[in-house]
Amino acid sequence: MRKTIFLISILIFFIVQCSPKSETKESNATNNEKSLVVKGLSLGMDFGKAREQVLKLFEEVGFTSEIETEIEANKTEVRVGDYFIDSSIICVSIWKDQGNKLSKIEMSSDATNKFFNATNINAEDFVKEFASNYSVPAMKPEKDEIVGYTYWKYESKDGWYIKINDAKYITIETIKPNRPIRLSQVTSIYSILNKIKRRFHHQIWYLLESSG
Repeated sequence: MRKTIFLISILIFFIVQCSPKSETKESNATNNEKSLVVKGLSLGMDFGKAREQVLKLFEEVGFTSEIETEIEANKTEVRVGDYFIDSSIICVSIWKDQGNKLSKIEMSSDATNKFFNATNINAEDFVKEFASNYSVPAMKPEKDEIVGYTYWKYESKDGWYIKINDAKYITIETIKPNRPIRLSQVTSIYSILNKIKRRFHHQIWYLLESSG
């Protein structure tokens, strides 16, 4: 009988933790973040417009005839320079999803330095300035043991992440969002558990009566 009462106590504790009120607060919290817009590029925008914006970025800093564009099935790469010849390459790569929407952005270290005027700023300070200017929550440093570099990353619950490594290489990409449990789902579960709780309350009464 003690074992039965113990199991019932655990069940009641679980029911309390599944209160709809707490889940509602969590749902509201996950919807506060917005899409990140960097240099006119935003994940989910039309891919054609994204390509135009990348070309505009290069033109705004003085590049015109030097620009090379490589187009693949789901990727466009815009670059100036040759790493093997110039030891530098200003490159922006963008990817599209099946709906022809921008799904990933990558900027080379030289592109970051050029477009953000960050040549004389170290990576850590650049990350702090970037996070402040673009209202990105604190990006925590992590160590990639395989390739041996440090990077700062923030992952949004709205379905995107940004990563900047210690060479100031930037990656922004869509990910599968962590969707909160809907209130209707929680309420349904709560209702079922309440029925179970009432049944076990009756069982407790029956066991106590029997033991008496």
